[in-house]
Amino acid sequence: MSLREDPAPVDDDIAPAPSPRLVGWKRIAAHLNCSERTARRWEREEGLPVHRQVHTSKSTVFALPAELDQWVTSRTTAAPEAPDSIAMMPPAPDGPRAWRVMSLLFGGIGATVAILALLLFWPAAERTPTNDKATLATDPQTADLYTRGIALWQQRGREPNERAIKLLTAAVERDETFAAGWAALASAWATYATYHPDIPPERARDQALMAAQRALQLDATLAEPRTLMAEIAQRNGDWAESQRIFDEALTLDPDNSSIHLWFAGHYREVGQFKRANALTRQALALEPGSPPAQVELAMNHLQGNDVQTGSDMLDHVIDDLGLSTPVTWVGKWFVFDHNEDWESLGAWINQTPFEEAAPVLRAYIAARTGNTDLQQSAEMIAQAAGDTLPPWFTYYLLETMGAPGLALDVAEKAQAAGRFENKVVMFHTDDSAVRQTERFADFVSGLGMTAYWKQMGPPDQCATEAAYPYCRRINQPD
Repeated sequence: MSLREDPAPVDDDIAPAPSPRLVGWKRIAAHLNCSERTARRWEREEGLPVHRQVHTSKSTVFALPAELDQWVTSRTTAAPEAPDSIAMMPPAPDGPRAWRVMSLLFGGIGATVAILALLLFWPAAERTPTNDKATLATDPQTADLYTRGIALWQQRGREPNERAIKLLTAAVERDETFAAGWAALASAWATYATYHPDIPPERARDQALMAAQRALQLDATLAEPRTLMAEIAQRNGDWAESQRIFDEALTLDPDNSSIHLWFAGHYREVGQFKRANALTRQALALEPGSPPAQVELAMNHLQGNDVQTGSDMLDHVIDDLGLSTPVTWVGKWFVFDHNEDWESLGAWINQTPFEEAAPVLRAYIAARTGNTDLQQSAEMIAQAAGDTLPPWFTYYLLETMGAPGLALDVAEKAQAAGRFENKVVMFHTDDSAVRQTERFADFVSGLGMTAYWKQMGPPDQCATEAAYPYCRRINQPD
């Protein structure tokens, strides 16, 4: 099949102007000699390099002719079929550096710890492997496998993730020195267990780390595999090591807006929102209009109790940019819940990404409005953790309902299984019943946070919660 399918007439009013940018889908499609519908599909499914510039109330789509031409050239030779099944990668080369990294990151991590470095339900989940001219392979077939693999991975879900692994595996098998291919493969393996319940988390973890190690051996400046290792360090309770890795990544690539966002995620997880907010604003300065950065900043406003600003920003992302993700859904749920807008909250359930949890969410509203027994509803919600609701969201619901004991039950059980993600919910500013307890202080200490705070400074909430056990322990001797 020819690439330039669905030919569309090129009218004088849409012919490409003598400009470095092709603004709008009409000009992009005209340059490719295809229909607008086909151009949109190529962007969605095949990694067509299209950019967006966000203005006050809308966004503009544009493309660079040179990038489009390179994309077309990379597809002039048909790529080979990807493997029918996902095979385990060959072991990484032996060596002192590889062994030190493996020992550092996995010493003390149990076999059940999930490597979910690219989280589905938070802006970190929107991570995208670098896909620019500098990282594309010189072999057109390898480049095609790489760009198609990334496009599939960005779609999320079990089938796209599985197909992405197949394509990216085929890419690095064709060119074992293709560092960006190994980095993208690491990201794809990192998310695979999230969508495929039959894939052991330890297998996905090992494959992700192996690919990341290969990528760094080939190109030590790559950001994605470094940040993957930072999140593994977090799961090992070594937050200082996580910060060191991010600092090093920013030193190597100071203009990378994605690294700024991911580093912001590190600070958000340990309750240091001022630092997270500063990095998010730096990311926006580097990439104005970035939708992930706008979502991140909106969530930061919500966390800082500036609910109206956060809500307005989410509305812009959802309504003006047309971007609806689990993150934006959670953000608006928080807004309606915070404002006690029960009618809007009930209607919002119809759009939930947690479809099977709709009855549980309705029970939450009924309990919050006094229409059902609070304790019975809380127990039902706690049972949904890890089944129809992610544990971190269950924790938030239970704390908001005034059930701190059940909230900690959920957190402790999930953490024991290596699946308590988005720890930022523990630092929710509206409700602090959980944080007042010695049990919470024990929990965050077990996460390695108390040791980190002793070294790097306390979480922001300690400014007003200095008398709470978790804050007092920061100033106590070891």
